Amino acid sequence: MALGVGRVYPMARWHAADSSMPRDPRRWDIVEDLLEHAKKSSNHVIVYAYCSYKRQHEQTFSNLIATLLRQFLLQLPAVPDDFRKLYECHTNASSRPNIDKNELRSLLYSATETCAKVFIVIDALDECTDDVRGELLSELFELQTKSNIDVSFLATTRYMKNILEQFEDCTELEILANEPDIGQSLGSQMRRLAPCVARNAELQELIKTRVISAAEGMFLLAQLHFDSLTDKTTPKSIKSALDSMQIGSDALNNAYKNTVERIQAQQTGFRDLAHKVLSWITYAVRPLTVKELQHALAVSLGDTKIDEEHIEDEEPMVSVCAGLVTVDASGKSNVIRFVHYTTQAYYEDAGKEWLPSVHFDIARSCIAYLSLENFSFGTCSTYEQLKSLMTQNAFLEYAAQNWGWHVSYVEAQIIEDAESPLMPFLMKEDNINCAAQVRQGAVYYRNGVMVQPRVTPLHLLTCFGLRESINLFLNNNHHPNDRNELGETPLSWAATEGHEIVVKLLLDRADVETDPRDLFGQTPLSKAAKHDINVNSLGNYGTPLSEAAFRGHVEVVVLLLTNPDVDVNIQNFQGHTALFRAIRGEAIMGNNEDTVRLLLTRGDLDINLSDELGETPLILAMYHGLEDIVRLLLTRDDLDINFSGQELSSTA
Repeated sequence: MALGVGRVYPMARWHAADSSMPRDPRRWDIVEDLLEHAKKSSNHVIVYAYCSYKRQHEQTFSNLIATLLRQFLLQLPAVPDDFRKLYECHTNASSRPNIDKNELRSLLYSATETCAKVFIVIDALDECTDDVRGELLSELFELQTKSNIDVSFLATTRYMKNILEQFEDCTELEILANEPDIGQSLGSQMRRLAPCVARNAELQELIKTRVISAAEGMFLLAQLHFDSLTDKTTPKSIKSALDSMQIGSDALNNAYKNTVERIQAQQTGFRDLAHKVLSWITYAVRPLTVKELQHALAVSLGDTKIDEEHIEDEEPMVSVCAGLVTVDASGKSNVIRFVHYTTQAYYEDAGKEWLPSVHFDIARSCIAYLSLENFSFGTCSTYEQLKSLMTQNAFLEYAAQNWGWHVSYVEAQIIEDAESPLMPFLMKEDNINCAAQVRQGAVYYRNGVMVQPRVTPLHLLTCFGLRESINLFLNNNHHPNDRNELGETPLSWAATEGHEIVVKLLLDRADVETDPRDLFGQTPLSKAAKHDINVNSLGNYGTPLSEAAFRGHVEVVVLLLTNPDVDVNIQNFQGHTALFRAIRGEAIMGNNEDTVRLLLTRGDLDINLSDELGETPLILAMYHGLEDIVRLLLTRDDLDINFSGQELSSTA
């Protein structure tokens, strides 16, 4: 683990004093020590997770638990029966376990019980979202309490009162960088300072003493203070800078502020490069690799291809940022990032002043990249071709996935900009189809060939909910009902993406077809926003209510249920009602309990309607082990627990 800011408070939650623990719990290679310990012990398992502020969208409660379970499986001598049964169940149902159904939670308990001792390490708890952190701690503490074996839990975090309060009865240890370590690090960097330092041992000692004192045990702060000396050329100027170093609670922010001032004082070319690198790292949707950022910086409006002579070298991209940026070369990712979480937080706030047009600039770069001739051939016919295209054009995946997100922040400004690349890009049919394929992946295969339905500019704009741009296209006589090869209209795409404002915008137009069916017989779910249309239109999968219930679109379900004409008991060709589809959605995707609860509030709901196989919603819920759904169904007095002569117990 990297020490980072230095002032870290790890909390160790041990059931009892344990002589098998690493002798020095302050060592930051604790996971490696524990893994070595496990090799020498019988059936001891170590699982761990490293949290990251830049991966919060990935590091959900469910995904973190799944990460721990995967490590259990890799260390256990045999796969437990519970894992094997669950795998077979979800393989047959083409679904995956969902933490809301207690499946992953149950597996965690099951895996723990097969061990003699378990060590759990969670690093950087403060970088989780509040909700994920709360759920995770609650789950792990409960595991310790209820487990029949010894479960030891160690977590690290920055000092945050709301986190520390959750560890009231735990051993707490403050980890600070010790002075000899900081001094050794500073000593190895003296060559970076002016020549007058190299020939003055007394000045070197003064620098180390003063920087160590000002750092207060924080490696990061020590490094920032030291970096502030690199542009000082005389002993007097160095001593003056040492005298101005601040300590206390504001020391880190002041150090960042001083670093920004040094960046601003660089020559124009270096300063501009630093601004670009810092803005991309701060506001990119996800961490970027060095190569992705190099391509992002290399493209300009009007370019037809990437000019290799415009590619920045990695070293200056890092050095112009005055120690705030590093390249994570520990693995294969080669991600360029801030040196610490606090740097990201500082620039998200401070950057508003000196990086005011960041989303505008990023959006233009994304669109300019997607407009290159490299992508004017249209779509790829095989996955291998698509993968090769993204490998050769490093920024393609990010640009295709996120250009609209950046545009959404500055849409009016982009549209009004006389040099905006947005409209020219949307007029390049092959380029927008290439971008759509990269964003969506393989939609379906025909005779072994990957097929990506052709899209119009309106299709692409509805993906990102870009209302003003959509209006502009519609007002310039672009047809709102154009379909792709699957029969999908822009309205269908807006509904699929859940952009309610865009759906309403389209439905408010007299020239928009409000009840379009695609090749699969599906219609846009949100067409019920108008009361003069057929809210019970039956597609292959059922009514709009059935499809909204299956997908867990609670807002759409509420909207449809307020329509007095909606029929909650209509069955599709398989005999499935909206309730049946909601339960099937819970079994496959989870998060549908609220939808089921909403449907059960309808007094005219026939809870006992069976499908063509004789199955009812209750049978389906029991088959998939949905205990919470079964309990909800049992609250209805009209529920019949006998089906076609079968006793309830026969399906259990």
